[in-house]
Amino acid sequence: MTQGAGRSFYAHVAPPALSAVLFLASMALPPLAMFAAAPLYYSIVSHGHKAGAGWAVVAAMAVFLIGGPAVAAIYIGTCVSAAFALSSSFFKDDSLERTLAKAAIVSSLAGFAVFYAAVEMSGGNAIDAPQRIAGMAVHTAMESYKQVNADPEVINWLSENGKSLAEVFARLFPSMAFLSALTMAAMNIMAIRAASLRFGLGIYFKNHSLAELRASDWLVWGVVAGGAGSMFAEGAAQTVALNVLICVMGAYMVQGLALIHYFFMKAQVHVILRAIGYFVIFSQPPLILVMSGLGLMDVWAEFRKKKTDTPEEQS
Repeated sequence: MTQGAGRSFYAHVAPPALSAVLFLASMALPPLAMFAAAPLYYSIVSHGHKAGAGWAVVAAMAVFLIGGPAVAAIYIGTCVSAAFALSSSFFKDDSLERTLAKAAIVSSLAGFAVFYAAVEMSGGNAIDAPQRIAGMAVHTAMESYKQVNADPEVINWLSENGKSLAEVFARLFPSMAFLSALTMAAMNIMAIRAASLRFGLGIYFKNHSLAELRASDWLVWGVVAGGAGSMFAEGAAQTVALNVLICVMGAYMVQGLALIHYFFMKAQVHVILRAIGYFVIFSQPPLILVMSGLGLMDVWAEFRKKKTDTPEEQS
């Protein structure tokens, strides 16, 4: 094999291998799964849809062999679908807002389809599945706390409120899935841009500037309707309102991320320090809530008043 052929082979094999490794490693460090779509996106944009689809199958097979069918199904329903949605936006030259929406909707719907299909094929009840999974997670958490001799009050609280926590998770499952898909899309777009500019790949969205992203003005009404329904409605109507509120606040979370990115760029914070900052934010749920609040406040405060003052994104 010649040196050029070796480089070509490496360029084809490395991205799907990296994607599979990131997803499997997320079992120990969950945030890593957010970036598993970016390498597959590289394969599709660089080598075409047919070759990209082939390498996505190879990556999925690797995940299947190591993690099993359930893990592989989740990988396909989330990361693979997100990679193809992002590449579609790249070829169509979509705006940043449209790219985020497309990737989040496609990957969340694909994830739902895979999840419920897997439950039905296993003979389970798809309606009750989220609550059963949440109940198992609470039980696992209690057992883990017992093994490390955690505070008995925490264990007792989980034992007393485990059923309620599982019910809440089941009610909010659709919006939480969408929020995860939206977060993954945003983080992958940032990773794609940083890697492309750093290594001269030319695969980033040239018309995108995260520092300038703003949610549509009409989304404020989603906050109003979702908030009102969450407080005053009951039953199924309240559940729908809560999910709407979380989805809309997810959009403002991305706007909050854009605001933080704007100030990082303006202060010329090094890309490694920025990556650490984003990792810390998405590892701490309270910080994610703060970021959503910042995004909503930006609608009225307009922290980035002059678009001409937006710092140039070099990486």
